[in-house]
Amino acid sequence: MKKLLPLICLICAVMACNQHPKTRQTANKSVMAAVPDVYTLNGLTKTEATTIVQAFRSDRKAVAPASVFFGLTDLEAIDKILTDNNADGVRVYYGKTAANQFKLVLVPTKGNGTTSLQRPKHDDFFLNTDPGINAGNAVMEKLTGPYTLGATLLDPTFHCPNGLVCGTPHRHYLDCNNSFKWVQNYMKLDFKTDTIDTNSEWFESCLISDLCQTLKNNHGDGIRVYFSYKNDAPSSKHRFVITTTVAGTSGSHKDKRMCVTLPTCARLLPHDQDFDNGEQCPNNCEGSTW
Repeated sequence: MKKLLPLICLICAVMACNQHPKTRQTANKSVMAAVPDVYTLNGLTKTEATTIVQAFRSDRKAVAPASVFFGLTDLEAIDKILTDNNADGVRVYYGKTAANQFKLVLVPTKGNGTTSLQRPKHDDFFLNTDPGINAGNAVMEKLTGPYTLGATLLDPTFHCPNGLVCGTPHRHYLDCNNSFKWVQNYMKLDFKTDTIDTNSEWFESCLISDLCQTLKNNHGDGIRVYFSYKNDAPSSKHRFVITTTVAGTSGSHKDKRMCVTLPTCARLLPHDQDFDNGEQCPNNCEGSTW
């Protein structure tokens, strides 16, 4: 009986080698299909996210003035996921839908040493389960008003308010006048020919936590993320500008500048109330998926 065992194993091996190629392919596909997909922070599968990001990379033309709203509930859910996974931040990718509209793709990151330029490295990672967050769709605007109610930086007649100066510094504060200028720069682009030169922008997790706390302290309902163009020397880049919002009329969200009272991202910078200062790719791309 012991002598028969090697022979039986040999016969099995030969049968496996002689298996019809189509049968092997079917088996391989079944194995591949059994591998579950993973998810972004805003509920896209990695496959869906790849399609959206690659659609943008193949057609970088700017789309008419746009902004993206994230409600406080979604922000708190994102903040919890980042905390529970010991994430160091979130990378926000530019994407485009089949309807040629912008959609943001949010991917959590973890710190992993330094880059080749000796900067902190942030590696993308994906979630094993759907977070149940459906956000990131851009609200597209006309080239002339009226614009979405409450989206102040789109209005060319807007004037930044005087007198609101935050006592506690924050390293993500932006000067309101710069925020307005950059958003207006974007609105002046030629949407038939001008292209977006940025792939993604990374923000540290403490900014999300600070935004959540600030919104709760000031009865805010979310944030508005504007598409903008910073054409100031020495670096001209397309980037995001973030404003805090309160509930407006007819389900709208009105920009309202707020001060962070107990920041976890503190550093001496000008004391204003719009937000940005993330790390952009190109220039800071190591650790990114796309």
